[in-house]
Amino acid sequence: MTLEIGLSAWSFHDALYAGRMTQFDLPAMCSRLGFDRLEFNDLFWPPPPGSRVRYLPWRLRGWLTGRDVWPEFQRHWLAMRATRRRLAMLCRRGSALHRVDAQQRL
Repeated sequence: MTLEIGLSAWSFHDALYAGRMTQFDLPAMCSRLGFDRLEFNDLFWPPPPGSRVRYLPWRLRGWLTGRDVWPEFQRHWLAMRATRRRLAMLCRRGSALHRVDAQQRL
């Protein structure tokens, strides 16, 4: 019995988002690196222009204080009412009960 090792497409997310690779390059790259399998669960679309601007104050704060502020940013983001509303909507949409209801309506 042999162990087949896979690699996640997320391993290349920096190169994919930067445009240095495409999703079509992933199978050949994994093979070249010696991996047998590829977990291809994510779709990597370029982020909308200016979408990362919201991180700048947090990055600046971390740079000025010399500490990791990412956990604090995540807590702040999750505490926002709009975020909680979006997460609740996505949870309802992805729930098994919602899928059963949608199938029964068809």
